[in-house]
Amino acid sequence: MKTEIVIEGKRCRLYSFGLALGPGHPKKIWLADTGDFAAYYDAGGKYHGSLNILCDDSGPYFEDIGERFHIDGLVMALFGPDRIWGYTNWTINHKDGNLMNCDYRNLEWVRQNAPFDSQM
Repeated sequence: MKTEIVIEGKRCRLYSFGLALGPGHPKKIWLADTGDFAAYYDAGGKYHGSLNILCDDSGPYFEDIGERFHIDGLVMALFGPDRIWGYTNWTINHKDGNLMNCDYRNLEWVRQNAPFDSQM
């Protein structure tokens, strides 16, 4: 089971895949299943400060040394179902059409070419 804690009333899981949040910062974050909260991780498993979540036309994200991490992708990695690895070109669909809603219950994996599969 993935490491999980409650921070400020939100269910959070630990994300630690290659993040480098700058000098002196840990390389792991806690992320809420609702996609509206992220916090720095420390070596003791606690958090010590929230990350600023920014938004643009493609949805919420945070930046790490010039690289953008989109919240919907992080939420799906932590709370979503696994993708079927035999297929490529997976993308995330927001069921309600609102890119700002990154709650895990609003997200699903879809194949980019799925509508055309039946025509093959």
